[in-house]
Amino acid sequence: MFRTFVNSIINYFHGKVTVALFGSRARGDSRLSSDFDVAIILREVDDVLSIMYKMYSLKPRSLPVDIIVISVNEIFEDEIVKKMLTPCALMYDGLGIGHRLQEFRREQQ
Repeated sequence: MFRTFVNSIINYFHGKVTVALFGSRARGDSRLSSDFDVAIILREVDDVLSIMYKMYSLKPRSLPVDIIVISVNEIFEDEIVKKMLTPCALMYDGLGIGHRLQEFRREQQ
């Protein structure tokens, strides 16, 4: 069900998106009841609320998901966002920024 949701995101943005799982599921300390924390990363974000509304409409009702929509610039300029995404598991890297996200992990060690 989660993979289907990720595929819906990829299709909606025609592959021009990076999707990362973060939080307890990415760290490996999740519980059965844990939600999926998903970062939808775009080159530019014009209307966060509209995008989030659309993303929540794509997800299956029974899938517990928290979504954030952020731009590439926010990832590399905002220390809070960097920390939040460390660690993260890339579900799809249509923007080709995965290697930069992995650098965050090395910086934190």
